[in-house]
Amino acid sequence: MATITTVTVRPWRPTRTQHTSGAADPSADTVEIDVDAGYTHCFIGVQMFDSAGAQIPAATAGTFTIDVKTLSTELFEAPPTPTIDATAPLTISVAGNIRQVRVVPAGVVGNDVTTWRVVVTCNRS
Repeated sequence: MATITTVTVRPWRPTRTQHTSGAADPSADTVEIDVDAGYTHCFIGVQMFDSAGAQIPAATAGTFTIDVKTLSTELFEAPPTPTIDATAPLTISVAGNIRQVRVVPAGVVGNDVTTWRVVVTCNRS
């Protein structure tokens, strides 16, 4: 399980960004990140890195499954866009009071992907 390495809160703009540390095994590690549920609109993305530590645009295979916990449940549930394709990563948008995000990789390989991290950015609008 990865841990949060940085949290940036911008008081002049109601935005909060959280990054997890890189997962050690890009095809096996699950990442869970706590989110401040006071922010009602979240963007969830995945960044992948090669063995030199440089960010790469995509893997050649694999997916990241996204689950979220909201204030209304103790269980993880799928957001409207529940999967990020590692071959064409995108940022998904989730409206709601999310308190935790879980990302589960499956078969993420190629282009020298050695680590990845989850980026969650939330705002109040």
